[in-house]
Amino acid sequence: MKKANNILYYLVKIGLAFTILGLLLFPGIFTTFLKVLYGDSSLIAIPKQKSFIIGIISFYTLSIPYTIIIFHLNKIVNLLKKENYYNSIIVKKLENISLIFLILSVLYPLINIFLYYGFNIFLYAFTIIPSIILPFLGIVLSLLFFIAAKFYENAIAIKEENDLTV
Repeated sequence: MKKANNILYYLVKIGLAFTILGLLLFPGIFTTFLKVLYGDSSLIAIPKQKSFIIGIISFYTLSIPYTIIIFHLNKIVNLLKKENYYNSIIVKKLENISLIFLILSVLYPLINIFLYYGFNIFLYAFTIIPSIILPFLGIVLSLLFFIAAKFYENAIAIKEENDLTV
């Protein structure tokens, strides 16, 4: 069990590091992408084009809930690493993750509509399929985390009851 906790601990830490690195590097990468897309060879670091602003707003709007999920998972894994398995904080964090996935499943289609308008992307198959699959996946993950929270809450109640009888 300790080895599994260590693996989870390091996976979440790597995910957290990649998330922070991605949040820091995205504006530069996106600027380069737009310069290649529009054929702009200027050395101006921050374009003031409408597409740049729409892309940055969309990216950070979707990445904030994801980052919050990573921090919640980090807190859960830290508690598990300390072998503090039966803690009500874990239940709260799992319920929060469930709610955030539900928010993301609603937010993603709205951001897609915003991007379709901003970049004048027509509704082709390569844009429709992720717009259907990802919100559905968010709803499924939300339900799974909610069910895990309820199971964990029941496990804590059973453990407390067993502690009182022994």
